[in-house]
Amino acid sequence: MTVPALHEYLTAAAGRFADKPAIIEPGFGSITYRDLDMLSDRVRDTLAMLGVRRGDRVGFALKKSIDSIAVLYGILKAGAAYVPVDPTAPA
Repeated sequence: MTVPALHEYLTAAAGRFADKPAIIEPGFGSITYRDLDMLSDRVRDTLAMLGVRRGDRVGFALKKSIDSIAVLYGILKAGAAYVPVDPTAPA
Protein backbone atom coordinates (compact mmCIF):
# COMPACT_ATOMS: atom_id res chain seq x y z
CA MET A 1 0.00 0.00 0.00
CA THR A 2 1.50 3.32 -1.04
CA VAL A 3 0.93 6.47 0.94
CA PRO A 4 -0.28 9.43 -1.13
CA ALA A 5 2.06 12.39 -1.47
CA LEU A 6 1.12 15.52 0.47
CA HIS A 7 -0.02 17.42 -2.62
CA GLU A 8 -2.33 14.53 -3.55
CA TYR A 9 -4.26 15.16 -0.35
CA LEU A 10 -4.84 18.75 -1.50
CA THR A 11 -6.12 17.57 -4.89
CA ALA A 12 -8.45 15.08 -3.18
CA ALA A 13 -9.73 17.76 -0.80
CA ALA A 14 -10.34 20.09 -3.76
CA GLY A 15 -12.52 17.38 -5.28
CA ARG A 16 -14.50 16.76 -2.10
CA PHE A 17 -14.64 20.22 -0.53
CA ALA A 18 -14.15 22.50 -3.55
CA ASP A 19 -15.94 25.57 -2.18
CA LYS A 20 -14.94 25.23 1.48
CA PRO A 21 -12.17 27.42 2.89
CA ALA A 22 -8.78 25.70 2.84
CA ILE A 23 -6.91 28.58 4.46
CA ILE A 24 -8.14 31.60 6.35
CA GLU A 25 -5.53 34.33 6.60
CA PRO A 26 -6.67 36.86 9.22
CA GLY A 27 -6.74 40.35 7.79
CA PHE A 28 -6.16 39.13 4.23
CA GLY A 29 -9.05 36.79 3.40
CA SER A 30 -9.34 33.14 2.58
CA ILE A 31 -8.98 30.68 -0.28
CA THR A 32 -11.07 27.63 -1.14
CA TYR A 33 -9.64 24.18 -1.70
CA ARG A 34 -10.42 24.46 -5.43
CA ASP A 35 -8.68 27.82 -5.75
CA LEU A 36 -5.67 26.70 -3.71
CA ASP A 37 -5.33 23.62 -5.91
CA MET A 38 -5.56 25.74 -9.07
CA LEU A 39 -3.10 28.34 -7.74
CA SER A 40 -0.58 25.62 -6.84
CA ASP A 41 -1.02 24.18 -10.35
CA ARG A 42 -0.05 27.58 -11.79
CA VAL A 43 3.03 27.64 -9.56
CA ARG A 44 3.93 24.11 -10.73
CA ASP A 45 3.52 25.12 -14.37
CA THR A 46 5.64 28.25 -13.90
CA LEU A 47 8.37 26.23 -12.22
CA ALA A 48 8.33 23.76 -15.12
CA MET A 49 8.68 26.65 -17.60
CA LEU A 50 11.68 27.85 -15.58
CA GLY A 51 13.28 24.42 -15.89
CA VAL A 52 12.54 22.93 -12.47
CA ARG A 53 12.40 19.14 -12.72
CA ARG A 54 11.62 16.20 -10.46
CA GLY A 55 14.23 15.91 -7.73
CA ASP A 56 15.34 19.55 -7.88
CA ARG A 57 15.42 21.66 -4.75
CA VAL A 58 13.60 24.99 -4.79
CA GLY A 59 14.28 27.61 -2.15
CA PHE A 60 11.71 30.21 -1.23
CA ALA A 61 11.45 32.98 1.31
CA LEU A 62 7.89 34.08 2.00
CA LYS A 63 6.10 34.98 5.18
CA LYS A 64 3.42 32.54 6.31
CA SER A 65 0.50 33.26 4.00
CA ILE A 66 -1.87 31.81 1.44
CA ASP A 67 0.79 32.49 -1.19
CA SER A 68 3.48 30.58 0.68
CA ILE A 69 1.22 27.52 1.01
CA ALA A 70 0.40 27.66 -2.72
CA VAL A 71 4.12 27.87 -3.53
CA LEU A 72 4.91 24.93 -1.24
CA TYR A 73 2.24 22.77 -2.90
CA GLY A 74 3.32 23.92 -6.38
CA ILE A 75 6.89 22.88 -5.67
CA LEU A 76 5.71 19.46 -4.47
CA LYS A 77 3.48 19.05 -7.53
CA ALA A 78 6.54 19.73 -9.71
CA GLY A 79 8.21 16.76 -8.01
CA ALA A 80 10.78 19.01 -6.41
CA ALA A 81 11.69 19.53 -2.76
CA TYR A 82 11.03 22.85 -1.07
CA VAL A 83 13.75 24.53 0.94
CA PRO A 84 12.47 27.32 3.18
CA VAL A 85 15.00 30.14 3.28
CA ASP A 86 15.19 32.40 6.31
CA PRO A 87 17.11 35.59 5.47
CA THR A 88 17.50 36.30 9.20
CA ALA A 89 19.19 32.96 9.97
CA PRO A 90 22.94 32.90 10.55
CA ALA A 91 25.10 31.96 7.57
